[in-house]
Amino acid sequence: MFKEIYNYLRVNFELNEEAKKALLNFFDSMENSNSKLEESMIQIGNKYSFETVKKLKTTPHISTNTLFFWRESFEFPMSIALDEEEIDNDFMLFINDSDISNPLFGYIDGELEDICFDVYHAWVGFNFQKAKLYERGIPMGITINSDIVSYYFNDFSYDNFSDYHQVYETDKRVTRPFHRDLTIEEIFIRTHLVRFPYTVIELFAQNEDYIEQMKMEHSIMQVTKSELSTGNLLSMTENQFEVGNRYERKENSDIDQLIKYFESTVNKGYTFQLDKCSIEK
Repeated sequence: MFKEIYNYLRVNFELNEEAKKALLNFFDSMENSNSKLEESMIQIGNKYSFETVKKLKTTPHISTNTLFFWRESFEFPMSIALDEEEIDNDFMLFINDSDISNPLFGYIDGELEDICFDVYHAWVGFNFQKAKLYERGIPMGITINSDIVSYYFNDFSYDNFSDYHQVYETDKRVTRPFHRDLTIEEIFIRTHLVRFPYTVIELFAQNEDYIEQMKMEHSIMQVTKSELSTGNLLSMTENQFEVGNRYERKENSDIDQLIKYFESTVNKGYTFQLDKCSIEK
């Protein structure tokens, strides 16, 4: 389940033998807990929807229809919360300490530590998608010791990189931006690559007929399209955008365009391949 993601980390980061072992144990624990998580997500979807979520809140002043997946900082156990102080006892610690092998962050650098949480969020998001919770019509996402969502499952995005950021009191059902289910590798790409100030990001996608390759280097985006059967180059575009940053999604910045490119390419019927994507710091 995590082979391609592990290979991506092994190729793009310096890992000693202890770190490799810790990461493999981390991935194995998620894979072994996948059936349990899948069942929990189905049960969460059976209970919560656009029509029920506000009715289930017991705090009168809370009007948000967002469902919170609550965890503590630097911890993996997770519970469902209706607001910052109201945990749903039906789903308290539906992911617990025994489900996840902590990858012993002392063996890896701070950036890779963050990426382990990207993988973890992508895993939970993959099961959110498999249980079709996006059909429940409400924003759902991870909150860390607060009632502010830091990661949304609806579009697999952090903070204000998400289209659902601070959409707390909408009186309309929300949908998802994708026309199909994503692979777990694509969810990881969407979760991870827009967050870090890499100097170069290269993405590779293909469908039955064509290959698209995108290279973002110093805010210049180059996109090439080739014929799959022959490799013949069909088109190339190049545009420069304003430099964005990992804390803010600014319209028409390089990060904003990277997000839009990913979503539009998925919705044109292409599949991204993580083993052919790369980064440079």
